[in-house]
Amino acid sequence: MERATISRQQQTQRAFLGAALMDPVRAREYIIKLVPGMFDEGVSRAVFSAVQQLTMAGEPVDTVINRASAGCPADVIRPGVVAMAETCPSVSNIGSYAAQILEDYRYSLLQGDLMKCMAKDAMDSDCVCRQLRRTLAVQDAIRSTQTDSTARDFDAVLDSALARLDEP
Repeated sequence: MERATISRQQQTQRAFLGAALMDPVRAREYIIKLVPGMFDEGVSRAVFSAVQQLTMAGEPVDTVINRASAGCPADVIRPGVVAMAETCPSVSNIGSYAAQILEDYRYSLLQGDLMKCMAKDAMDSDCVCRQLRRTLAVQDAIRSTQTDSTARDFDAVLDSALARLDEP
């Protein structure tokens, strides 16, 4: 019954996290390309952060509840982890889940930036154009880091993209 009350984005995040907990070896290539900010605040973000830390340290993800409890109480994490496992229809789809999480994140960034641009009182036309150029630069940076790299390279790509915007 709970599935009907959560969004598609939340279902995708839970399915990814469930798959990552069930098959951390397969999930590793996607875990290094995602960042905690791509997940909803609360249980999903805490669990992803814990899984990412454990995976990067080469430790088993079995202790995820203890590690994630640093961000949320364990009695909140436990049912969340169970729901993640139940939401994951197939571990083999983890790449699709990761791609959808990235796409949802990119869309939310676009939506937020466009809302800023639509606030006419806050910006003149030149400011709107600058904001749109920054938005596109960020989108290009995200896309380029996901193609052949990891999220760790994102800051370097973003800095160079934003530096180009400051040039006349």
